[in-house]
Amino acid sequence: MTVDASAPAPGLVRLARWAPAVSGLALALVPLLGVVAATFARSGVRAAPGDLCGLVPAGLLGRLVPTPGAPQREPSRVDLARCMVSTDRPQPSAGYGALVLEVERHGGATLQSPADRAQDWYAGLKRTRLEGRGVKPQRVVDVPGLGDDAYVTTDEPSADRDGDPRGFAIATVLAGDTVLTVSYTAEPSTDALATAAAVSVARAVLGGVR
Repeated sequence: MTVDASAPAPGLVRLARWAPAVSGLALALVPLLGVVAATFARSGVRAAPGDLCGLVPAGLLGRLVPTPGAPQREPSRVDLARCMVSTDRPQPSAGYGALVLEVERHGGATLQSPADRAQDWYAGLKRTRLEGRGVKPQRVVDVPGLGDDAYVTTDEPSADRDGDPRGFAIATVLAGDTVLTVSYTAEPSTDALATAAAVSVARAVLGGVR
C-alpha cells in the first residue's frame, strides 16, 4: 500500500473540522466567565461588629445582669462575632444573669444573594430547634415586627440546685445578610421573663448590627 505523505492525517482533519466550533464556544463562554467572576467578586462578606456587648444600653444591661463582670469576647472570624456578659459575684438578694450575643454575616454565592444565604441558615436553625435534632424539641414562638423575621426558643421549665426557678430564652433575628442571636438566662426567673429580656436586647442592638 502506498501512503501519500502530503495528505493530512485523519485525526488532524477531524480536529480542523471541529476547530471553528470550539473557537466559537470559547468566545461564547468569555462573557459567561465574566459574569461568574463578577458574581464571586460581589460575594464578599461584611465584617461583623467588633463590640457586640457594647451595643446593649447600660441601663438595660444593669437590669438584666446584676453586678456584671467584664464582657468576654471569643476569638472569631471576620464574619462572626460573639460576646458574653454575666453576673460577676452572684448575690442571693440580686440574683444571677447571663447574656450572650452572636452576629453572623453571610456572603453571596453564584446563584444566591447574601440575604438568601442568611435566610437559609436562619430557617435551618429554626427547623433544628423545632425538630430537636440531638436533643428534645424546643418551644419556638414567632416574634412579629422584629427584623425581617424573628422567633424565640425556650426549654422546659427548670430550676437551679437550690430549687429556684431558672429562666432561659434565645431570640434569633434575620436582618438582611445577618443573623443575630441573643441568649439570656437568669435565676430566679421564668421563661416568660427571659423571653421578654432576650427580645428587648435584640430590639436594642439590631440597629447597630445591620
